Amino acid sequence: MPTPNRHTLALGIERIGLVSLRIPLAVAVVAVALAIAAGFGVTRLKVDDSLSQLFRSDTPEFRLYEEVTRRFPSSEFDVLVVIEGKKLLERESVEKLRDLVTDLQLIDGTRGIISIFSARQPPENGAIPAPLFADRLPVGAGYDALVRRVMGNEIIRGKLLSNDGELTLAVLALDPSVVESNRLRDAVGEIRTRMAEDLAGAGLKAELSGVPVMQLEIRNAVERDRLVYNAIGFAAGCLIAILFSAAFLS
Repeated sequence: MPTPNRHTLALGIERIGLVSLRIPLAVAVVAVALAIAAGFGVTRLKVDDSLSQLFRSDTPEFRLYEEVTRRFPSSEFDVLVVIEGKKLLERESVEKLRDLVTDLQLIDGTRGIISIFSARQPPENGAIPAPLFADRLPVGAGYDALVRRVMGNEIIRGKLLSNDGELTLAVLALDPSVVESNRLRDAVGEIRTRMAEDLAGAGLKAELSGVPVMQLEIRNAVERDRLVYNAIGFAAGCLIAILFSAAFLS
């Protein structure tokens, strides 16, 4: 089998490289100009991580979703903290949960939180409703009575607390400027750190959900894929350059 020469492998395209030998200064100026233009272009690249754009379609269901989102936009910025465990309503677990809810409100970029600790008892004699969970939790029979009141509370039962008392939900609202910027990664990371530290030893499992968390996962996946594809492209470019050089020198 004949060995392919430069004409059969590169079809003479490698002769373009001779231009840089004839007018090196002009080629260098053009290369620098293209690099600067490419730099400006890279800074303008933006990943659209909007879930509404991801599932966009011309259907009545999607138009209804857009209308609801326009009227109630807060759900786009809510992080859902889901905590579950057999010992969820035990006294020690409840104290740890309250510490977690308090710490989550202090994270930079949060606007508020709704949890089982937001619930109030029914008002009596026109007085201001007292918190369902007092500052100091009772012990013994008093705590058992508190658990029964919590399980029977119509506001949180089936919404912020499962009917079996083994799963609870906290809705943490983030500032829109945080969700739409690179600060979202730091905010979600801080939430995960607080969850791990405050719930340590309680035997509870905590997970995050919500639109901001899914947006962050999309951003991370896009950045990871961009690094992989750039590395593959660079390797492919080097391989092509080697093949052209081999063909030119043969």
